[in-house]
Amino acid sequence: MNAQFVAIVERMCNEHNKSILLDAAKSLALLNDYAQNEYKRERHLLLRAIKAGVAREIAHAADLENGKKAQARFLKDEHFVDEAAAKEVIDLLAWVLRGVRLSPPQTASQVMVDCEGSAGEATGCDSGAAWNPYAMPQTASQTSLDDPQPALADFIDPTRLTNWVRGFLALYIGIEIISLITGTLEYQLLQDALKGGISLAQAEASDARQRVVGILDLCVYMVLAVLILKWIYRANFNVRQLGAAGMRFTPGWSIGWYFIPIACLWIPYQAMKEIWKASANPQSQDWQNQEALPLLGWWWFLWIVSNVLGHFILRMSMSGSEKISDLITISGAGLFSSCVNIPLSLVLLVVVNRIYEMQMSRYRRVS
Repeated sequence: MNAQFVAIVERMCNEHNKSILLDAAKSLALLNDYAQNEYKRERHLLLRAIKAGVAREIAHAADLENGKKAQARFLKDEHFVDEAAAKEVIDLLAWVLRGVRLSPPQTASQVMVDCEGSAGEATGCDSGAAWNPYAMPQTASQTSLDDPQPALADFIDPTRLTNWVRGFLALYIGIEIISLITGTLEYQLLQDALKGGISLAQAEASDARQRVVGILDLCVYMVLAVLILKWIYRANFNVRQLGAAGMRFTPGWSIGWYFIPIACLWIPYQAMKEIWKASANPQSQDWQNQEALPLLGWWWFLWIVSNVLGHFILRMSMSGSEKISDLITISGAGLFSSCVNIPLSLVLLVVVNRIYEMQMSRYRRVS
């Protein structure tokens, strides 16, 4: 594919400027090969460099007819551009053909820019400025390739998903509070039973109440787990679209490690920490040195404690013991679990909101 890019530049450029534009295309082609995990972004930069060069060569044409011919030849290479890129090319060339003219370069690395637009109004640029073959023609809506912006075509707005996560986290906190209240009543009832002071009706009513709360808790937890995993995947994917390069964890493995025994004890935390750091400043070359929120450590600590308690309660419940002392132990562990799950959910809510805000703030700035 890179050979096709270079070939198209070679066909479109005249002999006077060919070497400079080929160097620009080849350099970005090498960069594209090197950064496979950021393929789309680097391809976007390569397209911009080539389109900038072709547009300048069209503008060098002595008359409008030559410009139209060059435009037709360029757009004929349909295999080179997708639909979105083709539209960008057409808009760029239309801008050139409206009357903007660049005089032929005086040297291999410098051109004199005619700053008079088609309406005859000065644009205020320096006619003796050095020409950078990597830069796009400057307009009010175009920026230089010296300060490239990430390709945001694949960025997916996480607002709706984030709102679902927020809603189910709030619902889960509410159910855990109810579970804490009903669990306390059950614990007191078991204490009374140990002393022989409850009726069969009281025991059955308590069991029915705990069964309903337990089913609600499990259902909300399962939905919430799916939403959070999907949100983590989306956050990892989006921060890459915002420009973060060199990330260790892919979107898939940022959630896949939760299901790998032993590794699930620490690697998912590292993946979330990486998302946080990258979201803070995705276009920075040293985003890995960003400070992570201390709450991330608390979130993971509470998550581990919650899972340990959950496994303990499950094993005790499946033992089938009907001893009151064992039932009291299970009830006490359930109370402790609710006391952990409430702050865990609150901390996770803060983490989700902060990462969402950082990514959306960056997206609004560069889009």
